[in-house]
Amino acid sequence: RAHGGVVPPDHLGTELAYVALLLDERRSDDASSFVERHLGTWAPEVFTIVEQQSATPAYALVGSLGLACFPA
Repeated sequence: RAHGGVVPPDHLGTELAYVALLLDERRSDDASSFVERHLGTWAPEVFTIVEQQSATPAYALVGSLGLACFPA
């Protein structure tokens, strides 16, 4: 958390939760659009860094699983 406990607007967990909410509400077109226009533009890079620079196999796996959600 940054700036007095406020979650930054591009917080990965928040954005993944938003996609999950859209999917739970059966709004797959909105979820796809959000991933394509926003989340998909930067999240794969984050997951690549996590996968390649993790100090533990568990975090490397998080990176690998995250990358699997964003086909190239």
